[in-house]
Amino acid sequence: MNPLIFYLLLSLLAVPPGQKFYRLETGHFVVNFPAGQENLATEIAGIAEDVHRRLSPLLQYSPPGKTQIVLTTHTDISNGLATPFPLNTIELYPAPPPVESFLAYRDWLYTLILHEYTHILHLDQARGVPAVFRKIFGRVIFPNSVEPTWLIEGIAAHAETELGGKGRGRHPFSDLLLQTAAREKRFPAIDRGSGVLASWPGGKYPYIFGSGFYRYLSETYGAEVPYRLEISHSRMILPFLISLNSKNILGKNYPALWREWEKSLQAESPPPGVSTDETPEPRPLTASHEFTYGGRYSPSGREIVYTRETPREYPGIFSVSSAQPSSPRKLVLRNSGATLAFGPEGKSLIFAQEEINWKTEIVSDLYRFDLEEKRLVRLTRGRHLTYPDYSPVRDSIAATRLKPGRSEIVLLDGEGDNPETVWSGTAELPFAFEPRFSPDGKNLVFSAADSSGNLDLYLLDLSTRNLERLTSDPGDDISPTWSPDGKEIVFSSSRNGKYNIYAYSPAGKNFRQVTNLETGAFAPAVSPDGKEILFSGYGASGFDLFTIPCEPEKWQPVQTENTNDQLPNSPSTPNGISEQEPQRGNYQTELHQKSLSFDCHSGLDRACPVLDTGESISSGLDSRWSLSRTLMRDGNDGIGNNIKQGCTPSISSPVKYSPWSSLIPRFWIPFFSFFQTSGEWRGMAAGIITGARDVLGRHLYILNPFYHSGAKRAGGYIYYEEDSFYPRFSLSASLDYLPEEWGQGESRRFFWLHSQKSRAAAIFPFLSYQKSAAFELAFNQTYKKPLSVLPSGEKPQPLWLLGPEVTFIYDSTQAFPLSPGTVQGQWVIFGMENTLRALGSEVNINRFRADEILFFPLPARAAASLRAGIGYQPDSSYQLYPRGYPDLSAKYAVLVGLNLKTMPWVIERGLSTLPVYLNLVYASVFSDLGLSGADLYELHSFRVGVGGSLNLKTTLGYAIPVLFQFSFARGLNRDGETQFYATMNYELWNLGYEHRRSPEIFPRR
Repeated sequence: MNPLIFYLLLSLLAVPPGQKFYRLETGHFVVNFPAGQENLATEIAGIAEDVHRRLSPLLQYSPPGKTQIVLTTHTDISNGLATPFPLNTIELYPAPPPVESFLAYRDWLYTLILHEYTHILHLDQARGVPAVFRKIFGRVIFPNSVEPTWLIEGIAAHAETELGGKGRGRHPFSDLLLQTAAREKRFPAIDRGSGVLASWPGGKYPYIFGSGFYRYLSETYGAEVPYRLEISHSRMILPFLISLNSKNILGKNYPALWREWEKSLQAESPPPGVSTDETPEPRPLTASHEFTYGGRYSPSGREIVYTRETPREYPGIFSVSSAQPSSPRKLVLRNSGATLAFGPEGKSLIFAQEEINWKTEIVSDLYRFDLEEKRLVRLTRGRHLTYPDYSPVRDSIAATRLKPGRSEIVLLDGEGDNPETVWSGTAELPFAFEPRFSPDGKNLVFSAADSSGNLDLYLLDLSTRNLERLTSDPGDDISPTWSPDGKEIVFSSSRNGKYNIYAYSPAGKNFRQVTNLETGAFAPAVSPDGKEILFSGYGASGFDLFTIPCEPEKWQPVQTENTNDQLPNSPSTPNGISEQEPQRGNYQTELHQKSLSFDCHSGLDRACPVLDTGESISSGLDSRWSLSRTLMRDGNDGIGNNIKQGCTPSISSPVKYSPWSSLIPRFWIPFFSFFQTSGEWRGMAAGIITGARDVLGRHLYILNPFYHSGAKRAGGYIYYEEDSFYPRFSLSASLDYLPEEWGQGESRRFFWLHSQKSRAAAIFPFLSYQKSAAFELAFNQTYKKPLSVLPSGEKPQPLWLLGPEVTFIYDSTQAFPLSPGTVQGQWVIFGMENTLRALGSEVNINRFRADEILFFPLPARAAASLRAGIGYQPDSSYQLYPRGYPDLSAKYAVLVGLNLKTMPWVIERGLSTLPVYLNLVYASVFSDLGLSGADLYELHSFRVGVGGSLNLKTTLGYAIPVLFQFSFARGLNRDGETQFYATMNYELWNLGYEHRRSPEIFPRR
């Protein structure tokens, strides 16, 4: 039995080995948190209870048992994960989202928990017949999990918008994407969401289009409709028939509703182009589309550097001429991030990117790329730094430092050392982004999010540490930069509902609007001579770089309130690094005291009062919706402070984390295997599959007991993995009964073979973003014995095989959503397995394999791969052999192969809302050269095989990437043959080299 699919289902991102964890509990949640984060965990517990109290009535569901929340502070990724299998579990990454992600929130932590808990309430539901199956089989029946991703993420983004005060459903950037697609006749048909869309807007599609669709249904058919649809779908018996559900609720299928929505957007969208004669026509510099962002002028003004990310290549930093459009030149690869800065004299680039410091720690640090030597140097390690800017007057770098629940602004020297905190986040102003030095180096301007989620501009005097608030409006004021003379601060703002460029004069204390584009203007930069403004402009295919003349005399004055508020100085510790945890919100409590209030734990069976409305949640969905809308009225803080003040959850005292409660198996799946030899029925094995994983991912096990009707004996398989330390350990054991035959013709006799195997392994992973390696040291044991006297009359003799196995894998390959498989990098595997008499083995057997594949891109987005491998196995159960020949039998085998893949034909279409989706198609041709022999120095049997394949990259079941290959091969030697075969590979481990391969280095019988 192959446990891979269950391993994947049970596995989430594990926390760092050895990190101490604690837990605290409320009425509906268990919050697991690392040592030192008690305050943040307590706040999470209170927010989660508030979210449950408000959200559970809308979806008419309260999960059985408590939802596990894992607070992870070992990564700078801003995200969350939610899964109902095998336990309702939420994993939170509380780092603030970068401004270029265009996420809207009033309180980031509240929005994050609201979004992820919507997934739990949505996906965990099972009603009607599915509920009966849930009772029988346990936690493997999840009807709502087989919806398209745009529905799953759409309902969560819709809830985050309607209950969180802000969210993607009503954000100017979301409106820009939707309206631009409708206006430019590039609105995707509903079938494009039935798979994993790679073209723009790519990963943003399910969130923005999904929430936009639910917003349309809410405004057109009733505020309760999005929730009614998901409640109804939890009763669906047959999967993937989502349009039947909408037909039952609204009388229309999803495609019809989608077309209605598209027409309504087309009617609302303004005409394209510039909306005022005062804004000059932008001049395009790039045509890359997708995400082209963060442009900066070189000190000479002749070059522009920027970040580009597309689904066809690894993200990178590129350069283009500022004088006229030209072919971009790639400078260096980049793991993450969008902004950058020039170093001293323009000879280097300073930027931040994430890297894997430990096997689970993903930390953002500073890097320097030398433009003359083409050399990348890492300046910091494990510092959690992002958004660097280099001082124009001294050897100093300003950057944002990420901390759990807040951020800081620090100054470092030119080598990234000696950090000094110049501003620390507070409860009122937790997050800061994109600090930029003034031309004289005396001030920093940056964008910061206040406690209500507004992104405004602030000016920090570096000598006095006085902080001045420059803007105060409900829009996002982001990406500030300075004019060369320091007279203007130019920035992007959505204050009028669309992102455009504005300017603020520190001397005159006035605002002016620079652009008025319907399609938006982002991330501005002023040329060194002050004559041009560079920005990222948006179109239906994504972002590109544009310039406009810098003409202050034509900028339009903006009437705004006086926002020059003086804020108190920001304290810092003597060493410049403040370690005090944030005290945000109304949920901070004394850790070892229990609150007597338990109102928030009502679930669906009790009402929870709302102090300032006089209303309570009743049994009707409409009234529940009306209440939640009331909570968002003007004057409320958007996340229900009125609720927080009157509904204090009971939070237990922290205790040390224990994995045992989450390791109880909560599901079982029937297991059947059928046996026959020579066309004769030999019986079947019937059993179950179950397993569990603790919420921190440190322990995982899979059990597969069964009974053989033919052998009349019980057998089974067990797998256990331990990930609390480094390296990772695994143990597996199996007891099976295999049908075997002896003799030929009429003398052929059948018997059962008892097969017992066990394996212990230690895996040492070495991971980074662009390459990885793993070393595995294992010990294998095999015991085989016939269950009866052999047909030849021989006395049964057991066979013991014991010995070590060593495997090394190196992988620097790169495959992209719209590339023809793997297109560049190197994949190497070396393995050796031995059975030794000295350890008790019956025989000495040695096997080895060495295999290498080089991938390299070709013009016109084609690709090629070159493979060379050698293997030795005396029992000939593993061979490297050319295609176009029957299985060859030789101790030694050598294979050299060349594979050419054409430019892919991008399809990205499905069949309405059915779970069948074709991403792209490409062809490949190959040639194999094989040698085999009984001795390494006497290789012979020179064979050549050629062939080709048609490759279909698909998405099945809305989310599972599968590569179908329809191939033919012809052996050119005398014993060659013509072969036709079809293969199906899960892209999870497909390497792009179209060849038969086993996921194990040595196949096991």
